[in-house]
Amino acid sequence: MSDVLSSLAQPSCSSANEDNFIAELIDLSSFVETQDSLDASLREVAGMVAHLLKIQNCSIMLLKQPQADQPANLRVLAHHGFLPNEAYDTAVPAGEGIAGTVASTGEPLLITEIRQSPFAIAARRPVKDQDNGFISCPLIIADQVIGVMNVSTPSDGRILGQEDLTMVNMIALLVSKSIQVFQLQHLLRSNFIQLALARESNTSPQHAVNQIATNGHKMAKVLAKSFFNEMQQAGFGDDHIITAATEVIGLLNSDLSNKRRNS
Repeated sequence: MSDVLSSLAQPSCSSANEDNFIAELIDLSSFVETQDSLDASLREVAGMVAHLLKIQNCSIMLLKQPQADQPANLRVLAHHGFLPNEAYDTAVPAGEGIAGTVASTGEPLLITEIRQSPFAIAARRPVKDQDNGFISCPLIIADQVIGVMNVSTPSDGRILGQEDLTMVNMIALLVSKSIQVFQLQHLLRSNFIQLALARESNTSPQHAVNQIATNGHKMAKVLAKSFFNEMQQAGFGDDHIITAATEVIGLLNSDLSNKRRNS
């Protein structure tokens, strides 16, 4: 493994630099799992990826499904370097642009000259930026694409190539696994979530969590129904349930506002 990392990441690096690189890679693989907030931790991860790969720009996008009968769209969740503020408010349909293509096919893309590619119109970068390539890799959990990681603009002036693509693929795999562990760990910390999912699937809590963890829309519906039933059984009236739902929406709006301010 060390020979592979050495040849991919820093062909002329010393043994000490190689050890540092591997240590940083290990830190990256476990960082998300130890955090309390996925959004905040992925912002840190974007910076760690940029440092590891010696690039200026990195963004992490996750698939979001507005409604059960609507297709999922990619949305930016975190970035490091340049990215327009409006990117956080833009939904990218699967199959459109670079990231959308990667999300729909599950295959990474290496574009050495983005301005000479079919994706030039969709590129989010200033005209003055040097065009040294763009890499987009899928984030995959249990054979299901959950998002995309994009990197561009090497800080050392190199042109992104196949070695960079291999390394980004490796890091995308680590990030995907970290997101999966984060989700499972935090779901298993909540007795309410465990019981709600177990009741829905008629299995043990851990089995239920493992079974449904990658289906965010289904999980949200299960939890909403369970929350509603629990409040009714506890004697809360319709007005109290409406108040609780309104409070959830208010907290969501506040959280979205904070994310926009911090982006």
